[in-house]
Amino acid sequence: MSKAYLPSPATRTRVRRPGRSRRSPVQDRSRQKVAWILEGATRVFERDGLRGTTNDIAKEAGVSVGTLYEYFPDKFALLEALANQHLDRATEMANSLLSRWNQNPPRTTGAIVSDVVGLILRANDDHPACHRLLSSLSSSFPEVTQRARSLQDSVVRHLATHLKRLQPSLDSPDQRAAMLVTVLASTVHSTIPPVELRCGPSPRLSTHLEALASAYLAAPLGSPTPKPRTPLASDR
Repeated sequence: MSKAYLPSPATRTRVRRPGRSRRSPVQDRSRQKVAWILEGATRVFERDGLRGTTNDIAKEAGVSVGTLYEYFPDKFALLEALANQHLDRATEMANSLLSRWNQNPPRTTGAIVSDVVGLILRANDDHPACHRLLSSLSSSFPEVTQRARSLQDSVVRHLATHLKRLQPSLDSPDQRAAMLVTVLASTVHSTIPPVELRCGPSPRLSTHLEALASAYLAAPLGSPTPKPRTPLASDR
């Protein structure tokens, strides 16, 4: 969820502050129960959105509602846990990419674009409808949102560094890097139907996003065109 993983403000939905998890699992058996509950919650939210209830989730997970409440006071605590889980996965993917860039710097801008598009698509291709729901609720999870913002900032900084290296004459590389990641993430979160992301994005979808990114990086920004001046009465 995500900024690389976060939606534009217009797509966010405010809900009441979620309850915190009641207790953290310590034993293997407890951790297994929590894993079942989170898997069940993912399937329910993927299928039913916010209409899904804790009863639905407990049934899907194969546990009693009482067991669910031992760990999560309500479904919003479950949503927050899923948001953190989603971000953990995105962070692992992003760190792997950035480490590869550090060890083997990309040789072309096209390779960078392909990597960034691939990262954002892969981070959202499992249970995309659930991820879209989490993205729309990002303002209700400020701690998760801050983690996501820090992750996006890291990706943007690395992207800008490599753009400067490969295209020394590129104007506004920092702003372009930030805009590019934000627009790509927002497009994936709010525009592309979840069915196109499920089980891995199609090559056609990657091609469209890469074309969008490449065109933006190739376009000279220049100076804004001045608006025509409206004649004043005194000019007549």
